[in-house]
Amino acid sequence: MNEQGIGTRLIAAFSTLALLVVGLLLVVFYISPQFFIEWVCKVFEEFAERDIKMALGCAGALFVLLSIIQICVSCFRLRKEKVFSFENSNGKVKVAFSAIEGFVKRRGLEIKEIKDLVPKVYVTKKGLQIKSKVILKSDVDIPSSTSKLQETIKNYVGDVLGINELTSVEIYVTKIAKTEVKRAEEDIA
Repeated sequence: MNEQGIGTRLIAAFSTLALLVVGLLLVVFYISPQFFIEWVCKVFEEFAERDIKMALGCAGALFVLLSIIQICVSCFRLRKEKVFSFENSNGKVKVAFSAIEGFVKRRGLEIKEIKDLVPKVYVTKKGLQIKSKVILKSDVDIPSSTSKLQETIKNYVGDVLGINELTSVEIYVTKIAKTEVKRAEEDIA
């Protein structure tokens, strides 16, 4: 059966029904506004005469509650951790993307030219791809520094994590950090 719970399906059914009713009412209003207004007045008069306000209030509260639940389910649903899996001689291995990103960040920050880096791991049809946003320290040779970082990441992921399906390592230099110059007052103190 589907992974959705009965509550989610119930909310979806109520939402669909409510949208259908509102849509039909709007179409009727477009076709004949006078008929729509007369019909709405009759319906409200019937509800007022039969004292059905409490039922309508409860139904309204139920719809508000279901809407809030749907928003919470949609916005705060726990995502499954994305993983990269491969086979080795002893069986299947799964490595979480967050673990790969953490390894890559720690290894990249060991390079003296790199001030900060934020790696993201993606799976493509050809294999694994790593894209990193990098802040370089000032006065560094960008081509050699980025090439060194790419090679380090590729070797590290292949050798240490055992992932040989790494197709590319892309580097996006977002910033070159300013040189920190000490002020004369700080040198004296």
